[in-house]
Amino acid sequence: MHLGKFHRAIYYIQKDFESLHILEELQQLQSILQQSISQPNQPNSKAFKEQYTKLLQILESCKTNDAPPTQRKIFDTIGASENMGTILASQITKIIADNNLAPGEALAEITKLNQRVREHYTTISEIVDRFDSLKIEYDYLEENEAEIGLSFPPELVQSNLKGLEDEIHEIDQTFRTFKEVTGDDVSSMKLRTISSTDFQFFLNTAPAVAACVATALERIVALYRNFLEIKKIRQDLAKKSLPKKVTQPIENYETEYIESELKKVSESLLKENYKGDTGRKNELKTALTKALRYLADRIDNGALVEVRVGEPDEPEEETTDEGTKVNQNKLKAYKEQKKLADTINAKGRSLTQIGKAQKSILKLEDSSLKTKDSTEEA
Repeated sequence: MHLGKFHRAIYYIQKDFESLHILEELQQLQSILQQSISQPNQPNSKAFKEQYTKLLQILESCKTNDAPPTQRKIFDTIGASENMGTILASQITKIIADNNLAPGEALAEITKLNQRVREHYTTISEIVDRFDSLKIEYDYLEENEAEIGLSFPPELVQSNLKGLEDEIHEIDQTFRTFKEVTGDDVSSMKLRTISSTDFQFFLNTAPAVAACVATALERIVALYRNFLEIKKIRQDLAKKSLPKKVTQPIENYETEYIESELKKVSESLLKENYKGDTGRKNELKTALTKALRYLADRIDNGALVEVRVGEPDEPEEETTDEGTKVNQNKLKAYKEQKKLADTINAKGRSLTQIGKAQKSILKLEDSSLKTKDSTEEA
Protein backbone atom coordinates (compact mmCIF):
# COMPACT_ATOMS: atom_id res chain seq x y z
CA MET A 1 0.00 0.00 0.00
CA HIS A 2 1.07 3.60 -0.51
CA LEU A 3 2.89 4.91 2.57
CA GLY A 4 1.31 8.37 2.49
CA LYS A 5 -2.19 6.89 2.31
CA PHE A 6 -1.37 4.45 5.12
CA HIS A 7 -0.18 7.41 7.24
CA ARG A 8 -3.42 9.26 6.55
CA ALA A 9 -5.56 6.20 7.37
CA ILE A 10 -3.99 5.51 10.77
CA TYR A 11 -4.03 9.21 11.63
CA TYR A 12 -7.81 9.22 11.22
CA ILE A 13 -8.08 6.20 13.51
CA GLN A 14 -6.02 8.01 16.15
CA LYS A 15 -8.09 11.19 15.69
CA ASP A 16 -11.38 9.32 16.24
CA PHE A 17 -10.12 7.67 19.41
CA GLU A 18 -8.74 10.89 20.85
CA SER A 19 -11.59 13.25 19.96
CA LEU A 20 -14.34 10.82 21.03
CA HIS A 21 -12.49 9.40 24.06
CA ILE A 22 -13.32 5.87 22.93
CA LEU A 23 -10.90 4.06 25.26
CA GLU A 24 -12.19 5.98 28.28
CA GLU A 25 -15.82 5.28 27.38
CA LEU A 26 -15.10 1.59 26.79
CA GLN A 27 -13.32 1.36 30.15
CA GLN A 28 -16.27 3.11 31.76
CA LEU A 29 -18.63 0.48 30.32
CA GLN A 30 -16.46 -2.28 31.76
CA SER A 31 -16.27 -0.60 35.19
CA ILE A 32 -20.02 0.03 35.43
CA LEU A 33 -20.75 -3.56 34.39
CA GLN A 34 -18.36 -4.79 37.09
CA GLN A 35 -20.11 -2.60 39.66
CA SER A 36 -23.52 -3.76 38.46
CA ILE A 37 -22.49 -7.38 39.02
CA SER A 38 -20.97 -6.80 42.46
CA GLN A 39 -23.86 -4.56 43.54
CA PRO A 40 -26.96 -5.56 41.57
CA ASN A 41 -29.52 -2.79 41.99
CA GLN A 42 -31.70 -0.52 39.89
CA PRO A 43 -29.35 2.54 39.83
CA ASN A 44 -26.39 0.43 38.68
CA SER A 45 -28.52 -1.33 36.06
CA LYS A 46 -29.71 2.03 34.76
CA ALA A 47 -26.15 3.42 34.73
CA PHE A 48 -24.97 0.46 32.64
CA LYS A 49 -27.76 0.87 30.09
CA GLU A 50 -27.02 4.59 29.78
CA GLN A 51 -23.28 4.00 29.29
CA TYR A 52 -23.95 1.21 26.80
CA THR A 53 -26.23 3.49 24.75
CA LYS A 54 -23.73 6.36 24.95
CA LEU A 55 -20.85 4.17 23.76
CA LEU A 56 -22.83 2.85 20.79
CA GLN A 57 -23.73 6.40 19.77
CA ILE A 58 -20.08 7.43 19.98
CA LEU A 59 -18.91 4.50 17.85
CA GLU A 60 -21.61 5.19 15.27
CA SER A 61 -20.42 8.81 15.01
CA CYS A 62 -16.81 7.88 14.15
CA LYS A 63 -15.62 9.62 10.98
CA THR A 64 -13.77 6.44 10.00
CA ASN A 65 -17.18 4.86 9.39
CA ASP A 66 -17.46 7.09 6.31
CA ALA A 67 -13.93 6.55 5.02
CA PRO A 68 -13.53 6.18 1.23
CA PRO A 69 -13.26 2.60 -0.11
CA THR A 70 -9.46 2.44 -0.48
CA GLN A 71 -9.00 3.73 3.07
CA ARG A 72 -11.43 1.12 4.39
CA LYS A 73 -9.33 -1.45 2.55
CA ILE A 74 -6.30 -0.28 4.53
CA PHE A 75 -8.31 -0.61 7.76
CA ASP A 76 -9.20 -4.19 6.80
CA THR A 77 -5.62 -5.06 5.82
CA ILE A 78 -4.12 -3.94 9.15
CA GLY A 79 -6.93 -5.44 11.24
CA ALA A 80 -8.24 -2.06 12.40
CA SER A 81 -11.84 -2.41 11.23
CA GLU A 82 -12.89 -4.74 14.06
CA ASN A 83 -11.46 -2.36 16.64
CA MET A 84 -13.39 0.80 15.79
CA GLY A 85 -16.66 2.32 14.66
CA THR A 86 -19.81 0.42 13.83
CA ILE A 87 -18.06 -2.96 13.59
CA LEU A 88 -16.81 -2.60 17.18
CA ALA A 89 -20.29 -1.45 18.22
CA SER A 90 -21.86 -4.59 16.71
CA GLN A 91 -19.40 -6.78 18.63
CA ILE A 92 -20.32 -5.11 21.92
CA THR A 93 -24.03 -5.48 21.14
CA LYS A 94 -23.54 -9.18 20.39
CA ILE A 95 -21.67 -9.76 23.66
CA ILE A 96 -24.45 -8.11 25.67
CA ALA A 97 -27.20 -9.96 23.79
CA ASP A 98 -25.51 -13.38 23.96
CA ASN A 99 -24.83 -13.08 27.69
CA ASN A 100 -28.00 -11.34 28.82
CA LEU A 101 -28.55 -13.91 31.58
CA ALA A 102 -24.86 -14.36 32.38
CA PRO A 103 -23.42 -10.92 33.25
CA GLY A 104 -20.19 -12.48 34.49
CA GLU A 105 -19.55 -13.94 31.03
CA ALA A 106 -20.41 -10.59 29.47
CA LEU A 107 -17.89 -8.86 31.73
CA ALA A 108 -15.17 -11.36 30.77
CA GLU A 109 -15.85 -10.79 27.07
CA ILE A 110 -16.00 -7.00 27.42
CA THR A 111 -12.71 -7.03 29.39
CA LYS A 112 -11.06 -9.12 26.68
CA LEU A 113 -12.39 -6.84 23.94
CA ASN A 114 -11.32 -3.74 25.86
CA GLN A 115 -7.77 -5.05 26.15
CA ARG A 116 -7.61 -5.93 22.45
CA VAL A 117 -8.85 -2.50 21.36
CA ARG A 118 -6.49 -0.72 23.76
CA GLU A 119 -3.46 -2.66 22.49
CA HIS A 120 -4.40 -2.02 18.87
CA TYR A 121 -4.90 1.70 19.45
CA THR A 122 -1.57 1.93 21.31
CA THR A 123 0.19 0.40 18.31
CA ILE A 124 -1.58 2.74 15.88
CA SER A 125 -0.79 5.78 18.02
CA GLU A 126 2.89 4.84 18.31
CA ILE A 127 3.20 4.44 14.54
CA VAL A 128 1.53 7.82 13.90
CA ASP A 129 3.89 9.50 16.38
CA ARG A 130 6.96 7.86 14.79
CA PHE A 131 5.78 8.78 11.30
CA ASP A 132 5.27 12.39 12.36
CA SER A 133 8.69 12.61 14.00
CA LEU A 134 10.37 11.11 10.94
CA LYS A 135 8.36 13.39 8.63
CA ILE A 136 7.00 10.42 6.69
CA GLU A 137 4.88 11.53 3.74
CA TYR A 138 1.19 12.12 4.41
CA ASP A 139 -1.50 11.99 1.74
CA TYR A 140 -3.22 15.37 1.78
CA LEU A 141 -5.43 17.21 -0.70
CA GLU A 142 -5.12 20.96 -0.87
CA GLU A 143 -8.13 23.24 -1.28
CA ASN A 144 -9.57 22.89 -4.82
CA GLU A 145 -7.46 19.78 -5.42
CA ALA A 146 -9.38 16.63 -6.32
CA GLU A 147 -8.50 12.97 -6.76
CA ILE A 148 -10.08 9.93 -8.40
CA GLY A 149 -8.94 6.63 -6.95
CA LEU A 150 -9.22 3.16 -8.49
CA SER A 151 -8.24 -0.15 -6.95
CA PHE A 152 -8.28 -3.36 -8.99
CA PRO A 153 -7.89 -6.94 -7.76
CA PRO A 154 -4.82 -8.38 -9.57
CA GLU A 155 -6.92 -11.00 -11.36
CA LEU A 156 -9.05 -8.27 -12.93
CA VAL A 157 -6.05 -7.01 -14.91
CA GLN A 158 -4.78 -10.56 -15.50
CA SER A 159 -1.65 -9.86 -13.40
CA ASN A 160 0.48 -9.21 -16.45
CA LEU A 161 1.81 -6.17 -18.32
CA LYS A 162 -0.53 -6.58 -21.31
CA GLY A 163 -3.59 -6.71 -19.03
CA LEU A 164 -2.32 -3.69 -17.12
CA GLU A 165 -1.65 -1.81 -20.35
CA ASP A 166 -5.19 -2.49 -21.60
CA GLU A 167 -6.70 -1.43 -18.27
CA ILE A 168 -4.72 1.82 -18.19
CA HIS A 169 -5.95 2.59 -21.71
CA GLU A 170 -9.57 2.10 -20.59
CA ILE A 171 -9.00 4.27 -17.52
CA ASP A 172 -7.52 7.00 -19.69
CA GLN A 173 -10.38 6.90 -22.19
CA THR A 174 -13.03 6.82 -19.45
CA PHE A 175 -11.85 9.86 -17.56
CA ARG A 176 -10.91 11.89 -20.63
CA THR A 177 -14.58 11.51 -21.54
CA PHE A 178 -15.64 12.87 -18.14
CA LYS A 179 -13.21 15.77 -18.57
CA GLU A 180 -14.74 16.73 -21.91
CA VAL A 181 -18.28 16.47 -20.51
CA THR A 182 -17.43 19.03 -17.81
CA GLY A 183 -15.65 21.39 -20.21
CA ASP A 184 -12.12 20.50 -19.10
CA ASP A 185 -9.34 19.84 -21.59
CA VAL A 186 -9.22 16.28 -22.94
CA SER A 187 -5.58 15.60 -22.13
CA SER A 188 -4.65 12.52 -20.14
CA MET A 189 -5.01 12.88 -16.37
CA LYS A 190 -1.90 13.31 -14.26
CA LEU A 191 -1.04 10.27 -12.16
CA ARG A 192 -0.90 11.41 -8.54
CA THR A 193 -0.12 8.15 -6.72
CA ILE A 194 0.29 4.48 -7.60
CA SER A 195 0.34 1.39 -5.39
CA SER A 196 0.80 -2.29 -6.17
CA THR A 197 -0.72 -4.24 -3.24
CA ASP A 198 -3.77 -4.24 -5.44
CA PHE A 199 -3.29 -2.29 -8.65
CA GLN A 200 -4.21 1.18 -7.41
CA PHE A 201 -4.20 4.42 -9.35
CA PHE A 202 -4.93 7.87 -7.94
CA LEU A 203 -5.43 10.59 -10.52
CA ASN A 204 -5.29 14.36 -10.18
CA THR A 205 -8.33 16.13 -11.55
CA ALA A 206 -10.35 19.35 -11.35
CA PRO A 207 -13.19 19.63 -8.79
CA ALA A 208 -15.77 19.92 -11.60
CA VAL A 209 -14.62 16.60 -13.10
CA ALA A 210 -14.55 15.05 -9.63
CA ALA A 211 -18.13 16.22 -9.00
CA CYS A 212 -19.31 14.67 -12.27
CA VAL A 213 -17.58 11.35 -11.57
CA ALA A 214 -18.91 11.32 -8.00
CA THR A 215 -22.46 11.84 -9.26
CA ALA A 216 -21.94 9.04 -11.80
CA LEU A 217 -20.76 6.69 -9.03
CA GLU A 218 -23.76 7.57 -6.87
CA ARG A 219 -26.15 6.77 -9.73
CA ILE A 220 -24.35 3.54 -10.63
CA VAL A 221 -24.72 2.43 -7.01
CA ALA A 222 -28.43 3.27 -7.10
CA LEU A 223 -29.11 1.27 -10.26
CA TYR A 224 -26.98 -1.59 -8.89
CA ARG A 225 -29.23 -1.72 -5.84
CA ASN A 226 -32.37 -1.56 -7.97
CA PHE A 227 -31.03 -4.38 -10.12
CA LEU A 228 -30.51 -6.55 -7.03
CA GLU A 229 -34.12 -5.91 -5.97
CA ILE A 230 -35.42 -6.89 -9.41
CA LYS A 231 -33.26 -10.01 -9.37
CA LYS A 232 -34.54 -10.95 -5.91
CA ILE A 233 -38.17 -10.60 -7.03
CA ARG A 234 -37.53 -13.01 -9.93
CA GLN A 235 -35.73 -15.49 -7.68
CA ASP A 236 -38.55 -15.36 -5.11
CA LEU A 237 -41.10 -16.04 -7.83
CA ALA A 238 -39.01 -18.92 -9.17
CA LYS A 239 -38.96 -20.49 -5.68
CA LYS A 240 -42.76 -20.55 -5.79
CA SER A 241 -42.55 -22.76 -8.88
CA LEU A 242 -44.33 -20.26 -11.10
CA PRO A 243 -44.27 -21.06 -14.81
CA LYS A 244 -41.49 -19.71 -17.01
CA LYS A 245 -43.95 -17.46 -18.86
CA VAL A 246 -44.34 -15.51 -15.61
CA THR A 247 -40.64 -15.19 -14.69
CA GLN A 248 -39.21 -14.90 -18.22
CA PRO A 249 -40.37 -11.28 -18.81
CA ILE A 250 -38.64 -10.24 -15.57
CA GLU A 251 -35.47 -12.03 -16.64
CA ASN A 252 -35.62 -10.28 -20.02
CA TYR A 253 -36.08 -6.95 -18.25
CA GLU A 254 -33.00 -7.66 -16.12
CA THR A 255 -30.95 -8.08 -19.29
CA GLU A 256 -32.11 -4.74 -20.67
CA TYR A 257 -32.23 -2.81 -17.39
CA ILE A 258 -28.57 -1.93 -16.84
CA GLU A 259 -27.92 -0.85 -20.43
CA SER A 260 -31.03 1.32 -20.62
CA GLU A 261 -30.37 2.89 -17.21
CA LEU A 262 -26.73 3.63 -18.05
CA LYS A 263 -27.94 5.51 -21.14
CA LYS A 264 -30.30 7.54 -18.93
CA VAL A 265 -27.45 8.35 -16.54
CA SER A 266 -25.33 9.41 -19.52
CA GLU A 267 -28.10 11.72 -20.77
CA SER A 268 -28.61 13.28 -17.33
CA LEU A 269 -24.88 13.89 -16.78
CA LEU A 270 -24.58 15.57 -20.18
CA LYS A 271 -27.62 17.74 -19.50
CA GLU A 272 -26.21 18.81 -16.13
CA ASN A 273 -22.61 19.38 -17.20
CA TYR A 274 -22.01 19.73 -20.95
CA LYS A 275 -21.99 23.25 -22.41
CA GLY A 276 -20.22 22.53 -25.68
CA ASP A 277 -21.11 21.90 -29.32
CA THR A 278 -24.50 20.22 -29.91
CA GLY A 279 -23.11 17.99 -32.66
CA ARG A 280 -20.40 16.64 -30.39
CA LYS A 281 -22.99 16.05 -27.66
CA ASN A 282 -24.44 13.00 -29.43
CA GLU A 283 -20.98 11.51 -29.89
CA LEU A 284 -20.20 12.18 -26.25
CA LYS A 285 -23.40 10.40 -25.18
CA THR A 286 -22.06 7.20 -26.73
CA ALA A 287 -18.60 7.70 -25.24
CA LEU A 288 -20.00 8.53 -21.79
CA THR A 289 -22.30 5.49 -21.82
CA LYS A 290 -19.25 3.36 -22.57
CA ALA A 291 -17.35 5.05 -19.73
CA LEU A 292 -20.23 4.39 -17.33
CA ARG A 293 -20.44 0.76 -18.49
CA TYR A 294 -16.72 0.40 -17.83
CA LEU A 295 -17.07 1.75 -14.28
CA ALA A 296 -20.17 -0.38 -13.59
CA ASP A 297 -18.44 -3.51 -14.86
CA ARG A 298 -15.26 -2.96 -12.90
CA ILE A 299 -17.19 -2.21 -9.71
CA ASP A 300 -19.27 -5.34 -10.31
CA ASN A 301 -16.06 -7.37 -10.59
CA GLY A 302 -14.47 -6.17 -7.36
CA ALA A 303 -12.80 -2.89 -8.24
CA LEU A 304 -13.08 0.14 -5.96
CA VAL A 305 -13.62 3.61 -7.40
CA GLU A 306 -13.70 6.73 -5.24
CA VAL A 307 -13.55 10.51 -5.47
CA ARG A 308 -12.05 12.95 -2.95
CA VAL A 309 -11.66 16.71 -2.95
CA GLY A 310 -9.66 18.88 -0.57
CA GLU A 311 -11.70 20.91 1.92
CA PRO A 312 -11.19 24.69 2.18
CA ASP A 313 -9.65 26.31 5.25
CA GLU A 314 -12.08 28.34 7.32
CA PRO A 315 -11.23 32.05 7.05
CA GLU A 316 -9.56 33.62 10.07
CA GLU A 317 -10.67 36.76 11.84
CA GLU A 318 -9.24 40.03 10.51
CA THR A 319 -8.53 43.22 12.47
CA THR A 320 -10.09 46.35 10.96
CA ASP A 321 -10.97 49.84 12.19
CA GLU A 322 -14.33 48.40 13.25
CA GLY A 323 -12.72 45.68 15.35
CA THR A 324 -11.90 42.00 14.90
CA LYS A 325 -14.25 39.96 12.72
CA VAL A 326 -14.40 37.52 9.83
CA ASN A 327 -14.63 39.00 6.35
CA GLN A 328 -18.21 38.17 5.28
CA ASN A 329 -17.33 37.70 1.60
CA LYS A 330 -14.59 35.24 2.49
CA LEU A 331 -16.93 33.47 4.92
CA LYS A 332 -19.62 33.15 2.24
CA ALA A 333 -17.11 31.78 -0.28
CA TYR A 334 -15.81 29.33 2.33
CA LYS A 335 -19.30 28.03 3.09
CA GLU A 336 -20.05 27.50 -0.59
CA GLN A 337 -16.76 25.66 -1.19
CA LYS A 338 -17.22 23.60 1.97
CA LYS A 339 -20.72 22.57 0.90
CA LEU A 340 -19.44 21.56 -2.55
CA ALA A 341 -16.52 19.59 -1.05
CA ASP A 342 -18.82 17.80 1.41
CA THR A 343 -21.25 16.90 -1.38
CA ILE A 344 -18.51 15.55 -3.66
CA ASN A 345 -16.84 13.57 -0.85
CA ALA A 346 -20.16 12.06 0.26
CA LYS A 347 -21.03 10.96 -3.28
CA GLY A 348 -17.46 9.81 -3.88
CA ARG A 349 -17.77 7.31 -1.01
CA SER A 350 -20.84 5.68 -2.59
CA LEU A 351 -19.15 2.31 -2.97
CA THR A 352 -18.88 1.86 0.79
CA GLN A 353 -22.63 1.18 0.54
CA ILE A 354 -22.16 -1.91 -1.65
CA GLY A 355 -21.23 -5.19 0.01
CA LYS A 356 -18.54 -7.24 -1.69
CA ALA A 357 -20.19 -9.80 -3.98
CA GLN A 358 -18.73 -13.28 -4.41
CA LYS A 359 -19.18 -13.08 -8.17
CA SER A 360 -20.32 -10.72 -10.91
CA ILE A 361 -23.95 -9.65 -10.56
CA LEU A 362 -24.54 -7.38 -13.54
CA LYS A 363 -22.84 -9.64 -16.11
CA LEU A 364 -22.57 -6.92 -18.75
CA GLU A 365 -22.31 -8.91 -21.97
CA ASP A 366 -19.72 -6.71 -23.66
CA SER A 367 -17.94 -5.87 -20.41
CA SER A 368 -14.47 -7.03 -21.42
CA LEU A 369 -14.31 -3.52 -22.90
CA LYS A 370 -10.91 -4.16 -24.40
CA THR A 371 -10.47 -1.74 -27.27
CA LYS A 372 -9.50 -3.51 -30.47
CA ASP A 373 -7.65 -0.50 -31.79
CA SER A 374 -5.41 0.95 -29.07
CA THR A 375 -5.31 4.23 -30.97
CA GLU A 376 -9.11 4.70 -30.82
CA GLU A 377 -10.24 7.91 -29.19
CA ALA A 378 -13.46 8.50 -27.25
